[in-house]
Amino acid sequence: MTVVNSRLRQVKTSDVDKSIVPSKDIFLDAGFPSLKGLPIIDKKTLGDYKVIKDTGFLKRHNSNPDDNLFAVSVLDRGSLEREATILRNCSGHENFPSLHGVTRIDDGEYGLVFDIPYGDDMETLSSSGELEKFSFRERIYLALQMCGAVAYLHQNRIIHQAICPSNIIIDKNTLKVTLIGFGNAFYVDDAAKPRGHGVPKYTAPETVLDNGTASFKADVWSLGMVLALLFTSLQPYHEYQPANIAKFQEIQADNQNRPRYAQTRSDNVEMKHYIGQGKAMEQVGTLINLAVCPTPELRSPAQQLLGAFAMLLTEEK
Repeated sequence: MTVVNSRLRQVKTSDVDKSIVPSKDIFLDAGFPSLKGLPIIDKKTLGDYKVIKDTGFLKRHNSNPDDNLFAVSVLDRGSLEREATILRNCSGHENFPSLHGVTRIDDGEYGLVFDIPYGDDMETLSSSGELEKFSFRERIYLALQMCGAVAYLHQNRIIHQAICPSNIIIDKNTLKVTLIGFGNAFYVDDAAKPRGHGVPKYTAPETVLDNGTASFKADVWSLGMVLALLFTSLQPYHEYQPANIAKFQEIQADNQNRPRYAQTRSDNVEMKHYIGQGKAMEQVGTLINLAVCPTPELRSPAQQLLGAFAMLLTEEK
């Protein structure tokens, strides 16, 4: 990959941090099949670590990247099983947190040990104005990683269900993207799948209308809205609030009786925000509009978006 500046370079997955000292034992409790075979880690060897008691991920901001910061996720049994299965599948991919093993917590609970990604979440970068400082090519590189992370999940039959700026960590020094927030993620064949609307401003209309039904296409909508923020620095649905679901319902019902070219969109993802800014930017606008098409069946899969942004990155030298 051609290097434009010191920030824009391929980031390779780092080795397991040497400060983590797994014991010689591996987890063998048959009652937790998704944890079976993971290294057992003494929590005393973790140094500065945080315990998470809910389904969220910790974020660290403006910390020293050389600091060894880890999180221990302590969830109910069902959530722990689901999250462990997903993180084991994704661990090792450069755009997801690294899962290092399992540790025993007081009161007989188990916790998953993973890195706290270095960087700032995209929501923070947007509100502080830092997001606007990235060059156009750097934004394409960030978009490429975001699409790659979602495409990887979908290839492995995983629906994230909460893709939004606060769950995307960006290292401003290396431009590495880390997708977090797997509290509501699930495998499509999981009978115990969680149901929820995700983050309202980034939730697909049909998900709201269908009372929490999640899908790959709904993930793509959320990804498209994140990409719109990345390239325009404009928040989607300025006036939208969780209580205003009726607005979503009205738009969706109206779109069902319109041809594709006449369907209503959010003002912030219309082509007018891209036209006149160069051919490449217009191509980005087309990709975003394909992702946020109100008709789910017409949205481009994440894999196609990944390929398109890869071509744009090659062209933008």
